[in-house]
Amino acid sequence: MNCSRSTKGESEESTRTVQTKISGAVDKWKADITKLRVKASGARADAQIEMNKQVKELDHAIEGAGTRFSELAGANEEAGQCVKKGMESAARDTASG
Repeated sequence: MNCSRSTKGESEESTRTVQTKISGAVDKWKADITKLRVKASGARADAQIEMNKQVKELDHAIEGAGTRFSELAGANEEAGQCVKKGMESAARDTASG
């Protein structure tokens, strides 16, 4: 990812704020997976296959978010902004997926 430095006048969220947002998004994704698993358990076989596929995709997204979250937790402010951009992109991709 090409992550350029922010200009001095640009508004930046603190790393802690970003961490809180990411944590909230991951918690929501986990809840969505739990709901999908419950729904899949009562579905027809063909629907179960599709729902299990969606669960695997969400699990993969959460794994990626966890990795990025760990990076952010150890990052300085400049690196945190780069990781933030990656997390926002991953969240958009997951939400639209």
